[in-house]
Amino acid sequence: MTERRKRSLAGRLSIDFVLDAFLNLARVHDYDLTQTIVFAAIWRANISEQLEASLDSPSIRWPLSDDDRRRVSILEISGAIRMPYETTRRQVNRLIERGFCTRDADGVYIPTHVLIQPDMMDAVLVNYDLLTKMIRAGHEGGLTSATTDESATTWQGRETG
Repeated sequence: MTERRKRSLAGRLSIDFVLDAFLNLARVHDYDLTQTIVFAAIWRANISEQLEASLDSPSIRWPLSDDDRRRVSILEISGAIRMPYETTRRQVNRLIERGFCTRDADGVYIPTHVLIQPDMMDAVLVNYDLLTKMIRAGHEGGLTSATTDESATTWQGRETG
């Protein structure tokens, strides 16, 4: 398979995955796409440090307890997703009102009880299936695992990572 065909396949598979996984998570938020983006950004910020550490330490248990979740400010969320502060603030307040998010003196977080609700667990499992489907299709289509060579880190001469 040519490099061009590999990139085309990778592009198609990745955009299919991103859209399907995002819409799957949006289902939990009544298809409010802005709220889904804010929710996902909070969730990622809450667990990113522990997720990175868990790659080296199997002793970290999932899901994390509320005490182990890193609190995040609205300003940090806004910057991470490049969304205006006021829009982010309104969406966070809606998430809090709907019980999807909690605020304390240190910031906001997605509590464990939200993540283990049946709708959320279903969304996580569906997204896991979508991810494994994408990986399998890539393998069957001739894509190899991620590498550190130049073709994996540049696109049209620009750094991607």
